[in-house]
Amino acid sequence: MNYLRLVATSPARAWAWGQRYPYAAIGYGLVLLLGAWVSRPLLVIIAAAAIISGIAAIFNPQHQE
Repeated sequence: MNYLRLVATSPARAWAWGQRYPYAAIGYGLVLLLGAWVSRPLLVIIAAAAIISGIAAIFNPQHQE
């Protein structure tokens, strides 16, 4: 199964799985939703730390490449 087909059919497969196991689908869905809410701010913080660290290293007089 190639990546495009996997991405395109994921919602349909998730729907079918949710119809078969409704309570598990609710639990896993809430976990995925929480992960999505947490991951974006975490990625922003990590990216900001990397950028600020790079800028600080450039302007550090003891910086050596």
